[in-house]
Amino acid sequence: MKKRRPRLQVMTPEIRKALNEKRKAYYEWKHNDQPNDPVTFLDTVPTKITWKKCMTNKIKTYWHKKILDEKQFSSLQHLSPIYKFGHCHQLVCITTPNPKLTHKLPPRVKIATGEYIPQSHRAKYNSNVVEPTCQMYQKGDETQSHFLLTCKVNEIVRKPMVEKIISTSGRIFPKDYTVNTIELLKLICDPYKYGINYNNRDILDNISKALEPQCRKLIHILHTTRYRLLSYNDGKQ
Repeated sequence: MKKRRPRLQVMTPEIRKALNEKRKAYYEWKHNDQPNDPVTFLDTVPTKITWKKCMTNKIKTYWHKKILDEKQFSSLQHLSPIYKFGHCHQLVCITTPNPKLTHKLPPRVKIATGEYIPQSHRAKYNSNVVEPTCQMYQKGDETQSHFLLTCKVNEIVRKPMVEKIISTSGRIFPKDYTVNTIELLKLICDPYKYGINYNNRDILDNISKALEPQCRKLIHILHTTRYRLLSYNDGKQ
C-alpha cells in the first residue's frame, strides 16, 4: 500500500487569526444592514483615466516643488524658475529649423546650467595634474567669469557684443537697472531671470526677441573661438 505524503501545514496561527478577523468584520458589516460603498456618495466616480491624470498631476507637482526647493543642485544654480513640465525652457525654445541656430544651443545650455567645463573645473575634478590656468591667455584661472568677460584673447570679438548686450538690456529693463560685472555674468547666463524679477510679459517677449539671441551668439562665438585656438595649439605641439 502506497504511503501518503504528509500535508503541507499552511495554516499558521497568524493566518488563522487574520481569517477570524475577516469573518468578524464581514459579520458586523452584514449585521449593520450592509452600508453602501463610500464611492457611491461621490458626485463623479473616478475612472481609470481620471485617476491616472490625477496621479500624473500629483507627481509633476511634487517634482516641481522638489526642484525649486533643492537649491543646492549645481546644475540648476544659474537656471531661472521660468519653466513648466512638458514644455521647453525659454532658453532652448526656437521657432525655426535653422541648423546654425540648433548648433548654438549645447554650449548655451551648459553655460546656463553651470555644466560648461572651463579649465579651473577640469583641474578641480581631474585625478591627474591639470593646471587651472587659461590655456589661451596663459594668465589667471579659467573660470566662467574669465571665459565670458575678461579673457584678453577674446577681447576683440567679445567687447562689441557685450556692449550691445548692455545697450539692449538698458532698453528692456527699467531705468533703475544697473549692470556690474556680477550682474552682467548672470545676465549672460540666463537673461530670463531678470524678466521673472520684474514680472512683466513685455519684458519677457523682448528678452526672447532681442536679448537672448545676442547672449546665445556671444556664448557660441566664445566657445568656437576657444576650441579653435586650443586645437591649433595642440597641433603646433
